[in-house]
Amino acid sequence: MQSTDTTVPGRMPTSTRIAWWAFFAVPVALLAMLLVARPAAALTIHAGPISGPTLSTPFDEEDEGEESEEEELEAEEAEEEELEDEEAGLPPAECLLQTAHAQAFAYPAQNKVRLLVRYTSTESTDATVSYRLAGSKGGLKLPDSKQHLSEAGTIRLTESLSPSQASKAAAANSFTVEIRIPGTPHSCRRFDTLHLTIEHGGGNRLTWLQAKPTRSA
Repeated sequence: MQSTDTTVPGRMPTSTRIAWWAFFAVPVALLAMLLVARPAAALTIHAGPISGPTLSTPFDEEDEGEESEEEELEAEEAEEEELEDEEAGLPPAECLLQTAHAQAFAYPAQNKVRLLVRYTSTESTDATVSYRLAGSKGGLKLPDSKQHLSEAGTIRLTESLSPSQASKAAAANSFTVEIRIPGTPHSCRRFDTLHLTIEHGGGNRLTWLQAKPTRSA
């Protein structure tokens, strides 16, 4: 019996096509199995280039932290220096007035008082000088005086008094002198307020001195 060839002219036989599909399918399947079996390796490949820029952030933060600590140390050192100046009797530079030492004089027979203040300042500036006295015969506020201060100098004020005022001045046991400079912090008040409590008498003049200079001139 003669066999019948079912192969269509121009087409590959079915058995041949199956062989070709098997030839290509096996390598593809092996490659897929390798990819599935090694996910960690694939991730490691991606992690490599990412790790470089990621590490730069902590170093930047550490550098910023060091700079911040240095700034804090500088600020603390500045505060310590300012504190040392204050403990030594030196006011901050923003107070302008750096040293001041005052003396007050009363002349009962002439019905007048005088004020003498030696000072230094960080710069020339305007100031208001006021002073008052207190004693057994009551207190007395003397007129304010507008002054222009140079970097170093002496303030001299003289006030004429009535007989009753002169009597209060002669009985005074303290003088308070204030040198107010506009625009300076309120904390400067303790540096520009002078207290005179030491009394010396002799002849026709009474003198009051500071117990200790607020700052050495």
